[in-house]
Amino acid sequence: MSEILILPDSLSVAVRAAHMLVKSASEKLARAGNFSLVLSGGSTPRILYELLASSEYRDELNWEAIHVFWGDERCVPPDSSDSNYRMAKDTLLDHVGLIPSNIHRIKGENLPQDASIEYETLLHQHYAEYGAFDLVLLGMGEDGHTASLFPHSSALKEHKRWAVSNEVDNKLPWRITLTAEVINMAGNIMFLVAGETKADSLYRVLRGNYDPDNLPAQLINPTKGS
Repeated sequence: MSEILILPDSLSVAVRAAHMLVKSASEKLARAGNFSLVLSGGSTPRILYELLASSEYRDELNWEAIHVFWGDERCVPPDSSDSNYRMAKDTLLDHVGLIPSNIHRIKGENLPQDASIEYETLLHQHYAEYGAFDLVLLGMGEDGHTASLFPHSSALKEHKRWAVSNEVDNKLPWRITLTAEVINMAGNIMFLVAGETKADSLYRVLRGNYDPDNLPAQLINPTKGS
């Protein structure tokens, strides 16, 4: 099942996402007592995290029962301004009642291959105890990438591993990314895409020919979820 919502601006996207996230999490927490959330980097998710940390939303959820993961990370220290973990920490994690042991960051300060293996091990441990992710948040770049699944990169061809190191090009740091394999197992996947410069790529992802080597976001097609 899929649904496309068209909203007037980035704030409207974040507000709708906050409502949907709180509803999804509340239902799962009431039913099972736990919820797993995969965070994304980017400017629109930043607005979402600030909303979730505000007084309007913060007390709507039992954050102590929520496990937080990341869809991708740059290979930088956790205090780097380029770190997806740091962005989420500054805008959300430091402002809600998350248990530190339930915050599962990708250790971008380690060697890329070591970091990816360590994170994959953690993902399998979580899956064995709780099952698939409940909600994965994703963005999309102007080039059609999502998480750190970039066009023509080696991670696009991975069908067994759940997390891999991915060299984008020699101008950017290595990335650690979840693979499409594990993202597609999630109960719900929510893309947050905003900005005129992404309109053409988004149209091609949604309506164009299937060409995931050039448009990696097309790889995201949940096996059972929405």
